[in-house]
Amino acid sequence: MKNNIGEKIKQEKAAVTLLVAITILTFVVILLGAYLTVTTYRKSQLKSDMKLQEIYGRDVNRVDEIYEELVSVDRQKPTCEITYTVLDDTSISCKFNFSESVKDFSVDDIKIYNASSANTGFSDTLTLSTSSPAYVTTLAQNKIYAISFDYQCISDNQEFEIGFYSETESNLPTKQFVANSQLQHEEYRMEVTSADAQFKILAQIQESNNVTLSNLQIVEIEETEVDKGALVKQDNKTYTIVVPYTSTNKYVVVLNEGVCTDINDNNNEEAIKVI
Repeated sequence: MKNNIGEKIKQEKAAVTLLVAITILTFVVILLGAYLTVTTYRKSQLKSDMKLQEIYGRDVNRVDEIYEELVSVDRQKPTCEITYTVLDDTSISCKFNFSESVKDFSVDDIKIYNASSANTGFSDTLTLSTSSPAYVTTLAQNKIYAISFDYQCISDNQEFEIGFYSETESNLPTKQFVANSQLQHEEYRMEVTSADAQFKILAQIQESNNVTLSNLQIVEIEETEVDKGALVKQDNKTYTIVVPYTSTNKYVVVLNEGVCTDINDNNNEEAIKVI
């Protein structure tokens, strides 16, 4: 009887020992698997970090250059709004209002030309619609013109363009605009270089969203410059100049692109005023 009890105890101890061994082995397998997983992940992460360092590390010595490139994207050229006031029958005062402080701006940066109205056959108000999507005229070759107009459409946005078109030449100057319900203003110069180019104002009108151009002026800029008075500095952003004036004549005031810079040496954008 005692021998049977002893045998049973030995069997139970052996079973417990086997269970413990299996449990320990299971934990070892789990821990080993976790270790291998973490090790593999760390190796992969290290390779990834080394690759990133290889890619981006090559530009470390160019950090200042890269910074300047990124910042320059956000920089805007100083713009200039030109306005004028008629002082009397013989003179007007032109004001140059810059969007930010400029330096080295002088009277030599300002050009004021005599001009004459171009014979286009257009009225001072044009409406681009589904029934009249374009207006066409011919301008003299090798001449420089200035165009000034206000524009808006009935609702939302409506694209239209202005420029020169030829059946024999491509890449002639054109300019695109987006009209909306708010009145906007535009003035710029354009040069006719093609003998058979036609000047067009046209749009693909969507439904009844007509575009209206008002206060339209197209003038031919003459080579003759008008005498200018002294340039008066009111502040770093505002300057005025008095020039001779005759009510029967047209004038174009031109501030060329790049003729002056702001405090960060960014060139200004071209500004035009038809008077």
